[in-house]
Amino acid sequence: MLKAVEQFDAFLADVESDDPGIAAGLGAVRALIKGTDPRWAAVRAFVSAMSVKAKVILILAVILGLLLAPVLLVVVLLGGLVLAIVMTMRGAGG
Repeated sequence: MLKAVEQFDAFLADVESDDPGIAAGLGAVRALIKGTDPRWAAVRAFVSAMSVKAKVILILAVILGLLLAPVLLVVVLLGGLVLAIVMTMRGAGG
């Protein structure tokens, strides 16, 4: 049985494609065969099949998201504060 699993794993390695979607699916199948987490394997296979330009854009998007996350948090907190003040004023005026 183990030999059949290893042969199927080798077959999947031969079939791998440059298309990130197909690579992600095959990575997930390979992970299921090995008994590991298919989600993480699919993400790794997807990223490894991406072009260099797409990887650079992905990295820049992640960096931008990390830099803007504190700003978004401050905006959400200020919005909540304004909403609380408005609700308090409406309640006190009625």
